[in-house]
This record gives sequence, C-alpha cells and structure tokens, in this order.
Amino acid sequence: MKALLYIRFSTLKQEQGDSVLRQTKKANEWCKYNNIQLIDETFNDLGVSAFKEGGKRPALVDLLDAVESDRVQVDYVLFENTDRLTRRGYQHALELVNKLVNLNVNIVMLDSGQIYDKTTMTNLAPVLPLLLDADRAMQESERKSNLIKNTKARLVENNIIKGKLPFWIKFF
Repeated sequence: MKALLYIRFSTLKQEQGDSVLRQTKKANEWCKYNNIQLIDETFNDLGVSAFKEGGKRPALVDLLDAVESDRVQVDYVLFENTDRLTRRGYQHALELVNKLVNLNVNIVMLDSGQIYDKTTMTNLAPVLPLLLDADRAMQESERKSNLIKNTKARLVENNIIKGKLPFWIKFF
C-alpha cells in the first residue's frame, strides 16, 4: 500500500519555520507505524492560504487530477490536519474528501489519526469532527481577515503610515 503527502502552509514566512519538516515527519511516522510506503512525490502549496482568494491551491488541484487520471496511484492521501485540507468550511471539506474517497483513496488526518474511507463517509459520527474542524477553521480565518481589514481601514482613516517608506519620500 502507498501513501502520498499533501503539504500546505499559509505564508512564505512559515517556510523559515518547521512546517515542511513537521508535516513530513508526521507522515513518515504514520506510514512507518502502519507499514505503508510513503512515495517520494509530494504535492506542496507553500505559502498558499487555504482561505484567501477562494482557497486556490494549485498543488491540491494537481493532486486531485493526478489521482483521477491514475498518474499517481496511492491508497492514502495524508494531511497534517483539517485546516491543511481546507479553510473554506464544512461543505468544501466534505466535497474534497468525498471526491478522493470516491476515487478509492483514503484520507488520513495525521494529527487525529482519523481515516476517511467509503465506510466512514456513510456515518456521521466519524465525519462530524472533520466538519466541525473545517467550520472552525473557516470562522477563525474570517475573524483574522476582518481584524486585518479593520486595522488597515483605521490606519488609512487616521492617516497613520506603517512600514517602510519609498526612498524618495521623507517623513518629518
């Protein structure tokens, strides 16, 4: 049996941290524990928000296309947690998981160890945490987005300049 890892983090600043290493380590540990081969190919949306711009994530789209076209044949797709899958709410999460499960691919949330397959997707109990996590992630992203928008609006309204000025502008 084979698994593939999808890696995502929201900002390029996070690339300086341990996001890739952490997600890769969790995938390797899960595969070793479950005697599953982790293939070398990964699909990475590095510095790509799962919330902004409607959650456009080219690597996730490529992953879905690769599985659908049988270019990549795996039994499992691994995600660190639900908010790596989506931050666009429970309906989007359900749509993505169902799409992969209907292609005979099992979804694994590494943090919880939950596996979504054709059996679990027919019962609400194992799916409910996924839906609640996806909804919580979207609400948190909306809250943060609103805070940032409000702060920027206040700065503009009060003529407060933040950050570096272009070299040709002098602040007195």
